[in-house]
Amino acid sequence: MESKSVYYRGTNGSLAEISAKVLTPEDKKNISETNLYKVQLFNSPETAQGYLSGGKKAELMDLVKSLYVLQCDTFFEMYGNKHRDNSVLSKIYNDLKVKSNGDNEALYEDLIEEVTWGYASKYTFIMHSDSEPNKVVATMKLDLENRDTDPYFAVYALAVDKDLRGQGLSKQLMIESLNALKKIRKDAESNLQERGLLAANENINKVRLNVYKNNKKAIDLYEKLGFRLLGGDEVMTQHEKDYYQKTGLTGQMQKYELSLKDFNFQ
Repeated sequence: MESKSVYYRGTNGSLAEISAKVLTPEDKKNISETNLYKVQLFNSPETAQGYLSGGKKAELMDLVKSLYVLQCDTFFEMYGNKHRDNSVLSKIYNDLKVKSNGDNEALYEDLIEEVTWGYASKYTFIMHSDSEPNKVVATMKLDLENRDTDPYFAVYALAVDKDLRGQGLSKQLMIESLNALKKIRKDAESNLQERGLLAANENINKVRLNVYKNNKKAIDLYEKLGFRLLGGDEVMTQHEKDYYQKTGLTGQMQKYELSLKDFNFQ
């Protein structure tokens, strides 16, 4: 079967094919026959309120479940099934995979509460399609780190549905999320400025992520987007060093850094 083109709707409402092909009028007429994806900031009060005020709690639960299952599947794929027995993610994952929405109301209430957090320092971006709005097909999660000295945003999760890999979703997700981060980071900056940890005219411009040294495909994408290699074990935080030692990953990871100030992809 011939695969459908993958299209994406940007935050400005414009349509574009992820392969960067310019859309013809005929393409736009046939857009309903394609997979149309969009990115949104997930963990904001507006997201939850939009669902809850519209009586769509079940839909929000489906979206939350989809997000966590995707994150867990990717985590276990990266770090191995040995983590299924003792990680918090594993306990949530097992509940989400085995039980339907109505079977574990308390779990979903907890996860929905996380969605309603303000986003002064945590940002979870999700990608989903118009045809399946409650299924997360890709996600990127960032958190503000090193607040007291040299603050930066750390990418803690980047996941794409296995069935949709190789179609450019990671690139488009990162471009849209990083552009959005440039606009909304003022919340995190204001928080640090109020505590005297950041000058009034300063921005948080650094984004960092860790990646397997042998993951050439991912590294190629990061470098094309402007990430530059910082180093290996010697530049990891103590928490990262401890975790990698515990999981047998010492010497296998590298850290990359991006300057938001210089990021100009659209």
